[in-house]
Amino acid sequence: MNEVKSRQSKQSSSNSIKLTSNKSVTKQLCGKHLFPTSNDENQEAVTLLKSSIITNKDLVKDMKQSLRDMKQLSTSIDKLDAKVHLIFENQKKMQRTLAKRKNNVALLGGDFNTEDQSPTDIPFEKSLDCEKPDGTTIDLLQLYGVQTQIGRFVALVMDQLFTKEQLYTITRSQLVQHKHYNTIKEAVRSRFKLNSEEMSFEWPTIHESILQKRRNERKKETSILVTSTRTNHHQNQ
Repeated sequence: MNEVKSRQSKQSSSNSIKLTSNKSVTKQLCGKHLFPTSNDENQEAVTLLKSSIITNKDLVKDMKQSLRDMKQLSTSIDKLDAKVHLIFENQKKMQRTLAKRKNNVALLGGDFNTEDQSPTDIPFEKSLDCEKPDGTTIDLLQLYGVQTQIGRFVALVMDQLFTKEQLYTITRSQLVQHKHYNTIKEAVRSRFKLNSEEMSFEWPTIHESILQKRRNERKKETSILVTSTRTNHHQNQ
């Protein structure tokens, strides 16, 4: 009987220790209380909860505003796209009208029918025979030239079409209106196989090279005249 009572007493003590241990684990985790045990802790928890709720509300508000902004931006883009499309369609109509009148106006991205459109580029000349000032004939397309040095090719062509005297006596307006002005243009176009877009890009360089050739010849002649005048002056002294 005494042994039975002793065993029951030990078992009761063991159960009591386990319950106490479980309560301790329930209330604490890593040295911190899982649930508030005082009014101060309750107040702190309530404050944190309110702060979290306010933060979440602000976040939701910001997200709604962002969505509204995105919708407005999308609407603006759609309106802009519609305007661009309308402008492009009007340009195509204008190009069709001008093409019928034989006025070529290039429009990138055009997808209209080409049956009403005149050719964009005139076929290149296979030869360009011109009469030189001395009466002989020369094919300008046989002259040496590279596309990276168009200015030199222009000067070479002008040497075949004009005498030095013609170049330093001719005025700028006379040169631009001269028949050889267009001859030089055609020589460059056909020599280097430039399409209309490439020719439009290179034309300012070609035009300036023509005028520069005239200026250079005038400078040379002026220098010769000045030197000759000085020489004559010294001889007379």
